This record gives sequence, structure tokens and C-alpha cells, in this order.
Amino acid sequence: MRLEDFVDRARASLPVGYVFDNPRAGTSRIVASSRRRVCYQRRNSRIYVRWSDLHAAYVRFAGRRMSSSDLREEMPSVFDSSARPAGHSCNCTFLFHVLKKLARTTGALEGRGVAGDPCGVGGLSHGFRRVGFPVVAGIDVDRTCKHAFETNNDARFIGKSIEAVSGSAQDRRWPDCIRRASGAS
Repeated sequence: MRLEDFVDRARASLPVGYVFDNPRAGTSRIVASSRRRVCYQRRNSRIYVRWSDLHAAYVRFAGRRMSSSDLREEMPSVFDSSARPAGHSCNCTFLFHVLKKLARTTGALEGRGVAGDPCGVGGLSHGFRRVGFPVVAGIDVDRTCKHAFETNNDARFIGKSIEAVSGSAQDRRWPDCIRRASGAS
């Protein structure tokens, strides 16, 4: 999908005033949108992201698995709050929400489910669950997170380090925030 089509479809599906669920609690609201960028407000913070950056992630991961970890690694200035220059981790959730909305009109999104890596108490996973993605598992070495994760997400908590799990086992048992974006050109 060309950038212009991506922007047109995303803006039509997510107009100014559109409200969506946050991962931990509450909502965010789109407060401004131009052909260049979108601004959404989460609590008292306004977060800006360029449509071209969201489209670049869409194209980069076309036909492949895409996780929030992958997004932070591949495009830290857009998706990683701790990067310098900093992006914002909320943009991961926003991109998945955009892709879900586009799938309703283009059929371009498919996948097996969401799993946190590391999941903590499951705030990000819960946000995915609230917007319709199935949460299948959470992985974290901090076992004190188990009760909150399982309660918030009705999903299995795996108390292990992600490094202790082979890639093929990860693919089979707990796909990491997986979405396939297909049809990009």
C-alpha cells in the first residue's frame, strides 16, 4: 500500500475525536491529524507521530511478524521511549490499532495472538486485549507479576527469561505481539 493510500485510509478510519483504549487503563483521543502527522492525547500528554513513520513500519514488516519489541529495535526514534532521540512506546499500541482499523476495510491484518516479552504486569497486553487482539501468554523473569498479568489478561504467565526459550519454541507456543501485515506494495 502506498503512503498516500495508507494515510487516507488511516485518517478516514481514525478521525479527530476518535477515542481508543490505552494498554493499562483509560483512553486516548485523536486531537489533530494532518496528511503529515497525527496527534493523540493520553491523559495530559500529547503524543505526535508522523504517518510516514507508521507507514514505514507497515512496509518494513509486510508479510512478517511484527512485535512491539521489533518496532522498538528497528525504529527506536519512533517506538522507544528510552531511545535518544526518543520515540514513544505508546506509538506501538497506536500502530497496532491503526493496522487493526485498516484490516476492517482492507483485510490486510492477520495473526495468532499477542504475548508480552517481557510482559511485566501486562499493561500493554491488556491494551491489545481491549482493542480485540487475543492475548495468549506473557513471559517475564519477575514472578511477582504473575497474578496481575493473569488477572488482567486471562492468559498464561510464563516465569522464564526470554533468552531461555528458543526461537522455534517462541513461534510455536507464545507468539510475541504478532501481527502480519500483508498486501503492502
